[in-house]
Amino acid sequence: MFESKLIKTLRKLNSTELKQLDLFLRSPYFFDGKPPPAAVIQLFEYLRPLHPGFDAALLDKERLQRSVFANEKLIKGKLEKTMSALQKVIEQFIVQQHPARNQDSEQLKVLLQFYREKQMMGAFQKTLKKFQRQQSKATQKGSDFYWDDFQLELEASHAAALHNISKSDLNLPQAIQSLDIYYIVQRLELANKLLAQHVYQRPLFVEEQLDLVYTLLPLIQAHNFFGAPLIELYVAAFLLLSTEAEEHYQKLESLIDAHGQHIPPPQLKPLLAYCRNYCTRQYNKGKSEYLDQAFQLYQKHLQEDYLYYEGGLPARTFKTIADMGMRLGQYDWVRHFLDAYRQKISGTSHPAEVYQYNLAQYFFATQHFDEALNCLPDSYEDLYYKIDARRLEIKIYYEKQSVLLEPRLNAFRVLILRLPKASLPSVHRKGNENFTKILLQILHSATPGNEKRIERLIQRINGKTSIADK
Repeated sequence: MFESKLIKTLRKLNSTELKQLDLFLRSPYFFDGKPPPAAVIQLFEYLRPLHPGFDAALLDKERLQRSVFANEKLIKGKLEKTMSALQKVIEQFIVQQHPARNQDSEQLKVLLQFYREKQMMGAFQKTLKKFQRQQSKATQKGSDFYWDDFQLELEASHAAALHNISKSDLNLPQAIQSLDIYYIVQRLELANKLLAQHVYQRPLFVEEQLDLVYTLLPLIQAHNFFGAPLIELYVAAFLLLSTEAEEHYQKLESLIDAHGQHIPPPQLKPLLAYCRNYCTRQYNKGKSEYLDQAFQLYQKHLQEDYLYYEGGLPARTFKTIADMGMRLGQYDWVRHFLDAYRQKISGTSHPAEVYQYNLAQYFFATQHFDEALNCLPDSYEDLYYKIDARRLEIKIYYEKQSVLLEPRLNAFRVLILRLPKASLPSVHRKGNENFTKILLQILHSATPGNEKRIERLIQRINGKTSIADK
């Protein structure tokens, strides 16, 4: 019961939504003039005070049956059917309450269709002009805007068809043009997400999906689809992700500066991430000048609230920002950041462990090795954190010249070796393998005092583009 779909769904509702659900349950309007069965309401009334924790002891099956059915004769499966019925009501409530993308636009589209079907052409034309004015005044133009534009032109086309004049174009060119814009926006958005997902290794099926985009690019320019800023932004992002060329990064950055304020956050956030990730990848390839660029982007986007997802700062983003700041020696800023944002860590069931790991990194960077070691938990839910923590532990033992260094290093090497290929991208695997190889060579008995060997090791380190913690 504690892990049932019903409890999981109720747990996600906030207190305001629970109040609204209570009203929904008691309204016959939504249930063909009849309220839900009394047992469904009784079950909800029992569960509501248990929100949000839902104590497992209070969800015992026998206790529930007594509370919901009182003195009724118990029938096998009756409680389960009542739970299923309540879940269906909650799902109806979710659909009913789910906000439209743009309430005004949705209402106007419904009215346009109604007036057209009832042939109230005066009211239709007034509503159409109101919709057109609303579109012309829009300050943000994302994919929803272009979908609304297509719907508007399509309604105008349907209305023109009611009084079909042979010489009329029935508004079809405008409808086709707006449909093309919407399709191109969606196609490029999905193509960019696909490229970003496979940035390190591009399988054949990804290339096949991108063939059409390569065909579209010259047509987009020839037919002046760059009049839609989002298309121009998406093309620049596509070229950046597919070529990794500096010129396309600069182009995307300049377009974001020019048009970013007119792009809704759901479309703008991925574009900003493409820029940050490009700089990070270049730095990881050995181009040290990109570290400061990446860090500045993270600071800027953090300040502008573009790094938040569902109200929180993702754990990996939290770690990336702290790591970059420490690499640049901005220790005071990093310590302030760690403490200021520790309560906002999201995307993990163990935010305290994420904070502790990054605090350990801070102590290591400021050469407080014992404090760093004390901050490291024994285990991590996230594989990347587990790998990074074990690597940090090795670095601490190296600095402390501990006898535990060699066994910890060998254990780490085995950990990386045994990981399935699918669980760790090749670039990360290679970086960790190189980390262990180089450190083993440093620890070799022939290294201390051997200037030529040390010089060769330095050259080897500088020559490798993929070494974890380089």
